[in-house]
Amino acid sequence: MVVLTDVSSNLSIAITFIVIFAYSTVAIVSHGAFPRSYAAAGSAMLIYGIYLMTVARSPQSNFGFAIVLMFALYLLIARNFSRITVANLTSMQQNRTMMEELKAQRDALEKSYEDKTRFLAATSHDLAQPLHAQGNYISAMRGKLNRPEQYDLLDKIEVS
Repeated sequence: MVVLTDVSSNLSIAITFIVIFAYSTVAIVSHGAFPRSYAAAGSAMLIYGIYLMTVARSPQSNFGFAIVLMFALYLLIARNFSRITVANLTSMQQNRTMMEELKAQRDALEKSYEDKTRFLAATSHDLAQPLHAQGNYISAMRGKLNRPEQYDLLDKIEVS
C-alpha cells in the first residue's frame, strides 16, 4: 500500500495514512503487551513515514516525519502496555501463591481442630470410666452399711 501511494496527491497520502494508522492502532491494542510483536506489526507506520520523508516533497515529507514520531510514541505506549501486563500477571501469580498458602494453613487448622476434638473425646471417656466405677462401688457399699456415721462418710465420698 505504501508503494502504491501517489506522493503528489494529498488525498492518496491521507487515505494511506488513515489505513496504516487504523492498522497500527489495532496492532497496539492486540499486540501492545508484547512490544517486539507490536514493533513488527506496527512497523507499517514507520515504513510509511520513512517513505514519505525520502520520496515526497515538502510539505508531505514533513508529514512523514510526524508519522515516524507517532510510531515512536506508539512504541512507548506498547512498552507501557507490556509493563502493565507483566505487573498484572505477576500480581495474579502472587495471589495464587497466597491463596494456596492460605488453603494449606486452613487445612492445617482444621486438622488440628479435629485432632483436639478427638483428644478431648478420648480424655473425657477415659476420665468418665473411673467415675462410673466409683459410683457403682458406692451404690454397692450403701446396701452393706448399718450405722449412721457410715452413711455420713459414704455421702461425703459420693459428694466429693
